[in-house]
Amino acid sequence: MLTFNVGPSKLSQKTKSQIKKAIDLGIYEISHRSEEFSKISKQAITGLRKFFKIPKDYRVFYTGSATDAMEIAVGNCCEQRAYHFTCGVFSEVFAEISQRYNKKVFRDQVDFGQLNDYKQAKIDNKHDFVAITQNETSTGVMCEIEDIEKARNKNREAILTIDITSSGGTAPAPIELADIWLFSVQKCFGLPAGLGIMIVSPKALAKANQLSKQKKNLAGYFTFENMLEKMTGKYQTVNTPNVINIYLLAERMKVFNQNQGLIGNIKQAQEKYQLLKDFIDQNQAIDYFVQKPRARSYITICLQAAREKIKAFHLACKKNNMILGQGYGELKDKTFRIANFPNISKTEMQNLIEVLKQAS
Repeated sequence: MLTFNVGPSKLSQKTKSQIKKAIDLGIYEISHRSEEFSKISKQAITGLRKFFKIPKDYRVFYTGSATDAMEIAVGNCCEQRAYHFTCGVFSEVFAEISQRYNKKVFRDQVDFGQLNDYKQAKIDNKHDFVAITQNETSTGVMCEIEDIEKARNKNREAILTIDITSSGGTAPAPIELADIWLFSVQKCFGLPAGLGIMIVSPKALAKANQLSKQKKNLAGYFTFENMLEKMTGKYQTVNTPNVINIYLLAERMKVFNQNQGLIGNIKQAQEKYQLLKDFIDQNQAIDYFVQKPRARSYITICLQAAREKIKAFHLACKKNNMILGQGYGELKDKTFRIANFPNISKTEMQNLIEVLKQAS
């Protein structure tokens, strides 16, 4: 079955072959304290640095997932007040994490399908942590880099954290613009779930160390100080990591970096999205859930239609060995979603469009 679900992504044939190869190589069995693991990990980190053009003074860490990374970010870098832009389920999860850490949380909240007004955001100097979800998977809302810049300029002292779980690898990400970037690999990186990545600035590291000295760092064993100590030199982790996924990530980065890197991924995604957009614009049975074009994601596309029509789309896809993404939460029966990840080819997107056209 070919999945257009918005996570996990379809696995490429190459990745499936690499999983089998990893078994033959014994990757599943190596110690995360071994020289062999350090070599694999270094390859993955080096590939990420090249792909995202990560500044030398930023550090890259592994986590278990993007949600883990949210907790680690809040625990290390939020002292008292967190400002969260929320526009759907997953940006709200980030805000709830801050709240569970007993931080004073302000939610810059908009209705589902709407984009936050970053220009009017009231991020005062009392907020020491700001969180943005670049691509809200549940609604298909996506902010632009200029929105992140507006938030940054409201309070340049706060630790600015960007969740790019559903956009990282297929959308612009000027790393120096924010202090923490976090994501997981099961979407735009097209790998199995179970591995998260954090890209952390010197300012965030310093803030975490300051809170540690003041006995205010709530990250437990996962302080940036501990993580940095293990990563420096040996590219290792404080806990037993997902070794196989780190191996697959290293291999994936070779492919991405040989094919124009991030710029190439963005270009391909926009070309495929244009095919889908042309179809939607001409189809009376389907409409965008996000009404303002500027706020629409071209990576996780959320569409609305009559309930019976949505059922027909899912059934038609199933008959053609395809899986269409369902709506999420309260939008489950009102919307459906389409992933435009790098592992989805242009031909596969065209085939999906033909199936939806026949079912319309």
